[in-house]
Amino acid sequence: MAEPAIVVEGLSKCYHIYDKPRDRLAQALWQGKRRFYREFWALRDVGFEVAQGAAVGIVGRNGSGKSTLLQLVCGTLSPTTGTVQVRGRVAALLELGSGFNPELSGRENVFLNGAILGLSEEEVRERYDAIVAFAEIGEFLDQPIRTYSSGMVVRLAFAVSVNVDADILVIDEALAVGDARFQLKCAKAMDRMRDQGKTLLFVSHDGGAIKRLCSEAVLLERGKMLLRASPNDTLNVYSKLLADDRGEEAVAADIAAIKAAPRGPARAPTPVAVQGDERALRLIASEREQGQVTGQEFSYGGEDGTIDAVVVTDASGAPRATFTSGEVMRVDMDLVAGDGDVHDSIFALVVKDVRGQEIYGANTYFQRLDVPAIPAHARFRATFTLTANMMPGSYFLSFGWTRFQGTDLKVVHRRYDAIKLEILPADVSIGIANCFARISFGQVG
Repeated sequence: MAEPAIVVEGLSKCYHIYDKPRDRLAQALWQGKRRFYREFWALRDVGFEVAQGAAVGIVGRNGSGKSTLLQLVCGTLSPTTGTVQVRGRVAALLELGSGFNPELSGRENVFLNGAILGLSEEEVRERYDAIVAFAEIGEFLDQPIRTYSSGMVVRLAFAVSVNVDADILVIDEALAVGDARFQLKCAKAMDRMRDQGKTLLFVSHDGGAIKRLCSEAVLLERGKMLLRASPNDTLNVYSKLLADDRGEEAVAADIAAIKAAPRGPARAPTPVAVQGDERALRLIASEREQGQVTGQEFSYGGEDGTIDAVVVTDASGAPRATFTSGEVMRVDMDLVAGDGDVHDSIFALVVKDVRGQEIYGANTYFQRLDVPAIPAHARFRATFTLTANMMPGSYFLSFGWTRFQGTDLKVVHRRYDAIKLEILPADVSIGIANCFARISFGQVG
């Protein structure tokens, strides 16, 4: 078995807090014979391992020690007690602008960061074009970093981090300042690194990103590591911690239950609520309220055409917003072209759950359907027929009308979270998809 990429043992970090500037001088003069400061333990006896190729998320409230932990792993801070062992080259994206000299240009900082990460000048030159293409900051590359916006700094820092062939990528919440398009680009880059077997240590307040990227998650609270478990279990405990002023005490029983549960394939499935279990049904309703989908439609585009109306019907054509799991539904998307003809159209439908996770998506391009040109001001209809093989719950439908202009994908109109559906149970089963398994059994031999 390969050695772990990261080994943290008994890690603690203590800061000295002085109430007055003169207390620092007094402490130096007394040389430890008296104490003129208060101790603040940012981390206290934290220990864990990260296997090579694993992706581990770190969550916790502000001030819980997340950033301190990452800095200790990266070696930009020294621990008060404990040790950190890291095997492989580490690329880090910590607080905004860390590792950059503000007086140097972006170009000069690329070479400086490469040298810090152990790359030769020739190796940086080999990667330079890829870094520039990813950062997309154009002519500002030759301007001092101090003239950059926060988004431009993050673009350049992330571009360097993902193009230096690092074995371990450490990321703090810095990506939150990027725009939506850049965040998607970063997410794809992290997916690629994960698929290549790179190790990822990732701090984020975005539970969806933690669930998508990571196989495990660590919960920190007041410098202590409370839990290391699946992202779902850890984030559930974290959400309760945020809502209860008692702090660690509020989640102690939940953590004990998770730690006591069997791990791996032998773990018992979560009990499923049946129709008569009112308490369980209330619990499910409460959990759904914590979702990331607000139910408010978000749309943009519309200059070249509009998605004028969207209607969901059953197989008989009757409009409905509630279906039983396994029923066939038809979704009509009515479109109106603008002042010009629209060529090479792509029509898309995406189904999301209440947490914003994409459950299913389909479009005419992936199904290799040739859509005819839509004349100016003409009305057009795209119909999606699908089976609602989702488990009971609330779901949201999003719609897209795009087209290719050369190799560039252009948005005609997009409407996100435009329709809410309720799926009712057809049987008692678990998971996110209903595969309607048929079970047979009998004696053999």
